[in-house]
Order: sequence, then structure tokens, then C-alpha cells
Amino acid sequence: MKAKRIFSLLSSTLALFLSGCSVAILNTTPETLPRSASGLYTLSARVALTDSLVNRTSLETFVVIDGETHRMMPHPDGGGFYEYVYSLPASRSQTRYYFEMQYQLHKDNTPDKNQKAQTSLNTLRIVAPNPTSSASHNNILRVIPSSIDLRSGQRQALVFELTQPAPSGGFPILVTTDIPQSIIMPKVFIPAGARTASISVQGDRPGAGKLFIQATSQKEIVIPVRVR
Repeated sequence: MKAKRIFSLLSSTLALFLSGCSVAILNTTPETLPRSASGLYTLSARVALTDSLVNRTSLETFVVIDGETHRMMPHPDGGGFYEYVYSLPASRSQTRYYFEMQYQLHKDNTPDKNQKAQTSLNTLRIVAPNPTSSASHNNILRVIPSSIDLRSGQRQALVFELTQPAPSGGFPILVTTDIPQSIIMPKVFIPAGARTASISVQGDRPGAGKLFIQATSQKEIVIPVRVR
């Protein structure tokens, strides 16, 4: 399914503006994520430049997790999104973090001293998956989480899990929605021999609806979606 990518204007209530309003950082990480078997979780943020004097080549984006600083990488789709994949021990159910950006301003056509902006402290909570509404005893496929609640611009991981390895040729999954203006998502395919695949869905325009997930010989799975 193709959906038109529209990056909405970010409300000032969703971002923290520092350093003379030159840079805005929007936290697009969900407040909770389902526990991953791999222990890997993606923290993401969107950066918007609000001052034409910012030297773009000087931008460096970091996430500080439990006091440790990690460099973030730009998302392949662009749009000012940055991500960092964090490994959280299975014994822990939450972690605290904030985003930080370092940059320079042009002054008299030359780079000025380093500037810094950062968000407030946030908490990421890891919860046990709740697949009850997205699986049945006749299905070999389940989807986690069983519902999606996003802010505009926010990303959420959606995990597809088979009870047995995908057959030769792989396991294609068709995902459609009745609110294409509100949700942006890639195609889904579980490779041969694999049991899981995950995608990142993104909230666009505010709206409420459903994702409809279909696969060969499987009962349709319906995931409620809300974008605020």
C-alpha cells in the first residue's frame, strides 16, 4: 500500500526550543514498547531547524540514556528523523533518556562557537506483549502491539511473529488501512526460514481507524489505530 508522506507542522507544545529558538527537537519515541525477544529498542527524535543561520554540516544529534551518551544516526527516509537502537537488559523494564543536539551558527559568514539544545528527561517503559486481539488459535501469525496510539510525526514499532519458520519463498503480509491520510507504513515480508519481521509505522494527520492485516490462509487481523 502506498501512502503519501506528509510531514505536519510541529506544534510548539510538542517540542522544546532552546538556544535562541534555533533548533527544535521533537521526541517521537513511544512512551511504552512491547518487550522484544532481542532486547533491542529504537529511540527516535525529529529535529527541525528554526534559524537559517544554523550551519547544517555542524549538526550532531545524541541520546543520553541513563547518563551514557550515544550518537544517533539519520533515518534512511530523511525528514529530520534520527534513531538509535538501544540494548536493554531483560531484567529491566524501563530506562530514562533525553535527546541532545550540538551545532554552530553562522556569524559574519563564519561558524560561531558551539551551541547546544536538549529535551527534558523522558522514561521509556517496556511492557509484556498483549496479542489477545491480534491472534486466534487458527492463525500462525500474530501482531504486536494489539493497538496503536500515536502523535503526529511519532513512530511506533509493529512486530509480526509466526509460530513456525516462514516457508520457502517467504511469507508476504498485506497491510491496508481505512485512514491512509493518518498512517505511513512500509510493506511487510517475512523471509524464508525467519519467524519475525518488524516495521516502523508513523503517524501523520490526526484521525482514528484500523489496520487490516491479511496473509495466505490466515484470518484477517484488525489493529485499532489513533493518531492525535
